[in-house]
Amino acid sequence: MMGLLKHWFLERDAVIVNYDLETAMIYEKARNGQQFIAKLLLQMNMLEDGLTPEIREFAHIMDFKNLQAIDDHAEEYGDIPNEFYKLEIIGEDPPLEYAPTLNHYKGDFPASDELLNPDQLTKACSFEIPGEWAKEHELPTWMDKNQDKKLLFEDYLNSGQLDKAWLTLNSRGWMISDAIQALGELRKHNRDPLFCVIADQYTKGWQATDRMHLNY
Repeated sequence: MMGLLKHWFLERDAVIVNYDLETAMIYEKARNGQQFIAKLLLQMNMLEDGLTPEIREFAHIMDFKNLQAIDDHAEEYGDIPNEFYKLEIIGEDPPLEYAPTLNHYKGDFPASDELLNPDQLTKACSFEIPGEWAKEHELPTWMDKNQDKKLLFEDYLNSGQLDKAWLTLNSRGWMISDAIQALGELRKHNRDPLFCVIADQYTKGWQATDRMHLNY
């Protein structure tokens, strides 16, 4: 599932990610909207074996300028993920998932399957750290599966550490009903209209189900 990842209460880039249903992990797939469109155009190009009028119209609507670069890349490399960074719009600021080395990476996403961005571990939630890295490195307290997340959240909230409270809420180890309650507490500390809409809709969605007793 693709979507925009925005972390509230801390300084992190808003980026386009994929939530992998099989691994239950989040991976950075695009650093901005134009990179996302470039990948879509590349996939469309491969599917149609070239630039069709429909692809050109889509690129025009999305204000994507260098369509020829997409066609050239498709001709030489196809849509192999390991080669995406050779496409200029991606290579100039590659998502961590496609960066050949950490030295090529300019962002703040914490990890991929191949690379760990260790300076960002204290700004990450558990869904962003693949299991192998979790086994090999000391992780923040909120990623500890043995920690009582509700109590830890309350400690952070009461001490004004809203960033850590947020990351705790977004890490594994919650009953959904408790998480909804915790989200309501954070909502009191963020009056951003977008955050409030998202929090309210998330709450209403779960409350309309019979799954509030489940864990994540």
